[in-house]
Amino acid sequence: MSHPNISQCFLSGLGREERNGRDYLVNLLRKEGMKQVDFAGCGVNTDGQSALFDVIKHHPNLVWLCLDHNKLNDRDAIGLSDALRYNRTLDELQLRGNEFTILGEEVLMNVVYNDSSLNAVADSNHVCTIEG
Repeated sequence: MSHPNISQCFLSGLGREERNGRDYLVNLLRKEGMKQVDFAGCGVNTDGQSALFDVIKHHPNLVWLCLDHNKLNDRDAIGLSDALRYNRTLDELQLRGNEFTILGEEVLMNVVYNDSSLNAVADSNHVCTIEG
């Protein structure tokens, strides 16, 4: 965490979903120099807390984040969509294998491109690609 030159971290499967990886991920993302993070299959579950979304919202350098195969749900989709309204550095967000329903998927799609009005189009995050 304290090493000044580390900008990529690939920890897929850390803990094998036996524990909630949320706190580890939040601490990792607090490092402003972090640009790419793979946290797939790490049991990330926000339990309704917004710390993860707050750190994504304000991260100045994050360009790639993989949260595939975690325990994110529709409430998390709302938190992620709020974070993406502000974060314009994140190019790619991977979310395969989470617990989103159609509602969560629509919330995430609308943050990337919402054509319901000209203001909504202008407020859309045209930078980020969401996979999964």
